[in-house]
Amino acid sequence: MISPSSTPTPSSSFRSIQGDGQTPSKRVYARQIPVDANKITEVWLDVGVSVFIKVVITNNLAVGSYASNTEYWYASSLVSLGDVTSLDMGSESGSFGSMQIASFVGSLDLAFSWTQAIGTGGWTSGTYTPTEVQARLYKATDPDDDNKQIGLLIEQDEDDNLRAITWYKQSNTGTIFDVTPERLSFSLVTNAEEGPSVDPNDIEEGDWYYAHGGA
Repeated sequence: MISPSSTPTPSSSFRSIQGDGQTPSKRVYARQIPVDANKITEVWLDVGVSVFIKVVITNNLAVGSYASNTEYWYASSLVSLGDVTSLDMGSESGSFGSMQIASFVGSLDLAFSWTQAIGTGGWTSGTYTPTEVQARLYKATDPDDDNKQIGLLIEQDEDDNLRAITWYKQSNTGTIFDVTPERLSFSLVTNAEEGPSVDPNDIEEGDWYYAHGGA
């Protein structure tokens, strides 16, 4: 689902501090995840001083126990959605082996895995209704078109375990990003009463497409 990287790969000195989720990434890159041939892609979502979510995207490679063309979503249960008003998303791609991937993931638990290349047929027109007890929708400027927005809906259970995510985009390109920016910041979506919203029409009224993955 997330596009290939178009940004330089940070040095290993930046990767080494991304361990167990308590220290934020010091250098931020961002994207969703289309196939980046012959590389492993690592994505993280920071919340303030804590790492919340990390994603390992295998693209066309199989490394150790990681299957090709798969996204592996890891998350910390120390972060509760009720406290999250903004997210900083970053990423890097490289020739990462099993030990490097393990260092990146640290002590985070695997929440779910998701097929990477779903194409336009994997996106649905309309809105998705969350099923978990906690759900928050976040918005960002679409890196492919700065006149549009994208959305990221995150769901947790009552114990703050990540259960599902849903990407929203205003056009169906088959991935959330076509071109990967250096950084991307998400902010909480609110409704007319200034409460948290899970409806992308509170980002902007109009056509929306979504892709959903989860446990």
